[in-house]
Amino acid sequence: MKIALIQTKQNELYNFPGTRTFDTEEVLQLRHEYMEEVFRMAEEAAKEGANLIATTEVVNYSGHFSKIKVPYADLYQEMGQAQEETSNEKNNKFDYDVTTNEETRFAAIASRYGVMILAGLARKENGKLYNSTVFWGRDGRIKDVYHKIHLAGDESEIFTPGQTLHTIDTEFGHVGNAVCWDMQFPETARNLAKMGTDLIVCPTWGWEWIYGPARAYENGIFVAAAMAVPYWMPIEDLRRPSMVISPDGKILVEGPTDKAAIVYCEIDDIHCKQSREFRLNTPLN
Repeated sequence: MKIALIQTKQNELYNFPGTRTFDTEEVLQLRHEYMEEVFRMAEEAAKEGANLIATTEVVNYSGHFSKIKVPYADLYQEMGQAQEETSNEKNNKFDYDVTTNEETRFAAIASRYGVMILAGLARKENGKLYNSTVFWGRDGRIKDVYHKIHLAGDESEIFTPGQTLHTIDTEFGHVGNAVCWDMQFPETARNLAKMGTDLIVCPTWGWEWIYGPARAYENGIFVAAAMAVPYWMPIEDLRRPSMVISPDGKILVEGPTDKAAIVYCEIDDIHCKQSREFRLNTPLN
């Protein structure tokens, strides 16, 4: 299995220490530029033969809500409906050259290259905004949508927390979802492991190396994190770049600390039932 982690370099929308405010036109332009880079990197990874592509957290971010001059939720359309209508078209064909919503663009790449994609997206459903992951199968159809359960900082002022963990049955094994702060809690990885997960994929803005290997080792499973490089500084201190970790806690690959990159990792077999069951059957002290 060839995994490709899309490590992006954030733009000014992600300048959390900054004080600048943005009008709607500026937000949409900066978001468009960022998304175009994500799509370009995803397509490059697909051409390189990746089986699973993962992005960082909320790649369609619109900047901190306190710096936006319009109601924040208005910057996100209702997601899902247009995607569902498109997916049900005859022969499930997508026109990659037509710019529609973000979900259709990801679906087009998945369908065109026969690749699985897990993207971190802000997703508006039934009037509520979620910090989500969306998983497309090789046919370009949505197989799973997960909403981040553990919201960090002031996220809860704009996002609604999710309620359930998910694991997806793929041809390579079971792939579980977690987003950033979810992985701070050992119970997240443990419960995913109990569900039979072989590989946890975590889109994030704050990947900390100290818990990545721990979650992999204590559950006997693979962990992959797609991290973003901050706008105003390189990745440093406890935070580390995108990486893939083996069930014994070893870092298999790691991205650069200061720039965008596609981080590839080839794993012969992600099935880890034996190591997972060994860890789950070990009494906890």
